[in-house]
Amino acid sequence: DKRANAELFVGGWKQLVSGVNDTVVNIVNPLRVTADYVDKVAKGIIPPTITDSYKGEYNVIKGNLNNMVQMMNDLLAQTDILIQGAADGELDKRANADLFVGGWNQLVKGVNATVKNIVDPLMVTATYVDRISKGDMPPIITDVYKGQYNLIKNNLNNLVQATNGITENAKKVSQGNLMVELKKRCDNDDLMESLAVMVDKLKEVVTEVQSAADNVASGGQEMSATAQQMSQGATEQAASAEEVSSSMEQMASSIRQNTDNAMQTEKIAIKSAADAKEGGIAVNETVAAMKQIATKISIIEEIARQTNLLALNAAIEAARAGEHGKGFAVVASEVRKLAERSQSAAGEISQLSTSSVAIAEQAGNMLNMMLPDIQRTAELVQEISAASREQDTGASQINKAIQQLDQVIQQNASASEEMASTTEELSSQAEQLKSTIAFFTLDAGNQRSVQRQIGSKQSGTARLAYTPPKQHKTETHQKDAMDEGVHLHLGRAGSDRLDDEFEKF
Repeated sequence: DKRANAELFVGGWKQLVSGVNDTVVNIVNPLRVTADYVDKVAKGIIPPTITDSYKGEYNVIKGNLNNMVQMMNDLLAQTDILIQGAADGELDKRANADLFVGGWNQLVKGVNATVKNIVDPLMVTATYVDRISKGDMPPIITDVYKGQYNLIKNNLNNLVQATNGITENAKKVSQGNLMVELKKRCDNDDLMESLAVMVDKLKEVVTEVQSAADNVASGGQEMSATAQQMSQGATEQAASAEEVSSSMEQMASSIRQNTDNAMQTEKIAIKSAADAKEGGIAVNETVAAMKQIATKISIIEEIARQTNLLALNAAIEAARAGEHGKGFAVVASEVRKLAERSQSAAGEISQLSTSSVAIAEQAGNMLNMMLPDIQRTAELVQEISAASREQDTGASQINKAIQQLDQVIQQNASASEEMASTTEELSSQAEQLKSTIAFFTLDAGNQRSVQRQIGSKQSGTARLAYTPPKQHKTETHQKDAMDEGVHLHLGRAGSDRLDDEFEKF
């Protein structure tokens, strides 16, 4: 900014000095603008485009400065594209090197190459992570990398190998091999720890299932045998129940017939008791009448005796009368004969009447003695009839109960057959389950543990078996029972007072 002092001169020299000063100003101002732009660019400040008018070389300088400003703006714009692409995750964004020439073109190309060198390993990493996340195991990376990129490559290869190892162990487990070793790769390896726990739990489950399958198979066989025994027993019980039902029907029919006979006998016994009672009364009346007849016959006998005496007296008087009494003597003789015959007949009748009275009295006494027994017999017959009706009712109820029992036994037999079929199917399913579980491979320790568990459970398993009913000792008369049907003992000896009295009678 130094200038010559034109005031020191006059005239043309003053004009000369003033012209020199103006020349210097015209030279210095463009230089100052240039220096200012260069300083701003050096400080990272992009100045605006120069719009002032210049001529000649100054205009060239202005154009060069404006070109430099435009180049810097373009470079910043391309840099912003790279920055924004990186921020947006669009790692395929690149700067346009064709906008630049010379060293700037090389610079942009170098930046693009640097970005590519950074992005390519990241894209490989992203591709590998994507494939691994989808279960598509990529191959080992064999390309050569340096520095931190080589560390990323090694880590990716380790991840692929570790994942392949896990996949291989998973394949072994899927093939039934539970003897795989799954070790933690570090203290925080939750995946391998969880897989190891899963395999251990799977071993326990398979072991328990093996034990349960063996127990089910053994229990199924025992249940099948027991069910067959139960089915056989139910069939035998059904046959016995049918025989019992048939025998009960026959016995019920016999009891019903006995009841009808007892009712008829009851009516006859009641009528006989009434007739016997009336007969006793009639005999007593007959005895009384016969006694009266005997009395009357005695009177007739006395009359005949008196008549005989009168006839004798008449004969005596006729003899005294002589000739006049002959006719009267004949009459007296006939009357005497008649009186003797009447007396003889009256004596015989009196003797017969006395004998008849004695016989009638004896018959009356015997009838009076028989009357209580006849009445007792009628009462016993009534009680027998009532007991027969009760037995008829009880036999009917027993018959119905046996029929219901027969139905239940038939249902039990059918259920036993179904259970036998079900247990056979269960045994088959258990064997199939054992065959399926045999797909898994366990170590010898687990196998021995399973066998011990099976042995202990089988030894403690309650075995079901058919137990035939106990044969009770029977009385002598029961041994004579029919081969078909059953003998029913409906009472105990000496337990029925009426039976005892009836037997005594």
